[in-house]
Amino acid sequence: TPYLLIGPALLAALLFSWSIFHSDLSKREAREGVPILNMMRGDNIWLPQINPDELRTKPPMFYWSGLLSSKILGGVNEVSLRIPSVLAGVGTVLLTTILGMRQFSPVVGCLAGLIIATCWRFTYLASHARIDMLFAFFITLAFVALWELSRQQQTSMKWIAGMAIGLAVLTKGPLGLLFPLLSLLIFSRIQKSLNIPWLHILFLPLTMVGLWIVFGLIDGG
Repeated sequence: TPYLLIGPALLAALLFSWSIFHSDLSKREAREGVPILNMMRGDNIWLPQINPDELRTKPPMFYWSGLLSSKILGGVNEVSLRIPSVLAGVGTVLLTTILGMRQFSPVVGCLAGLIIATCWRFTYLASHARIDMLFAFFITLAFVALWELSRQQQTSMKWIAGMAIGLAVLTKGPLGLLFPLLSLLIFSRIQKSLNIPWLHILFLPLTMVGLWIVFGLIDGG
């Protein structure tokens, strides 16, 4: 079982990290990298800026992750900008494997991880400086936590689910809240006895986003 659990994630790490050392930034990636470069130079960290008069249309989570990896690696380059997507992609494969094992069997979970790891579009997004893979990771983490919560009411899972949803919203906006809530609504219709911790699922993400908005406004946004 340990090999079935780790195998898809190791394959994903190899596939996703291969191209980050062997290709230049695309136009789309370079556009996402500009706010990170500005943050490295000391500009506003709350608001991803292309220039003082133009903001990116997405919240800052991806740019913060790129800023962290760039500081660790000592500068903004192709690798530092792509590392967050690689790590998020590997994490998503691992979570998918875990969920498949928990729902069905170790073999099914391993196959699910292998399928998603070798999907061409998934591999592309997990090896490029794009917001999508980080968003996919947080949404998947929220779903896994909510699934575990439906099986047994654990306080830790409430917090993990709520924080994952909040981070998803901070990555790509209201869609991070919409997808889990729609899934919960459908699932609650099937599982009549489901006890949904709305305080964690709804108000924790809104509090996280509210704090970012307050700091952004204070800093001139």
